[in-house]
Amino acid sequence: MTNDMVDLFFSFRGRTDRQIWWLGALVIAAGAVVGTALFNDGSFDESANAIPGSLTMAAFLWLALCIYVFTALCAKRLNDCGRARWLRYTVGLPAVAIISGWGAGAFLDPLHFSEETLVFWALVSLTVPAIVACAILPEREEER
Repeated sequence: MTNDMVDLFFSFRGRTDRQIWWLGALVIAAGAVVGTALFNDGSFDESANAIPGSLTMAAFLWLALCIYVFTALCAKRLNDCGRARWLRYTVGLPAVAIISGWGAGAFLDPLHFSEETLVFWALVSLTVPAIVACAILPEREEER
């Protein structure tokens, strides 16, 4: 079972069905929120020059791991749906840009209108087609 979980969350090869994708996505989302809340605590602030409101290094590394795991899970699901391989990059790359921007002090208030907010929402919108495909498309009929 352990090898199956490691393969599910860390390998980009293979396929997974919609039910497993939903379960994995919910677990990853919950883990990302809880981990970020724990690691973004002031006690993890390793720099006196840290940008107020930005991520601590521990939270950044935790979110980077969550993005990798979610991208691997989406890649498996997109393989199962029969979608193009390049679509998996529309999940991971915008997420990496968002987390990197947040760590650098951008995207601190995504609901306040500004140029960086437009960039934030443009990056978020890039991930939507792949995530919707993972969430609703049926499996291919070929042999698993």
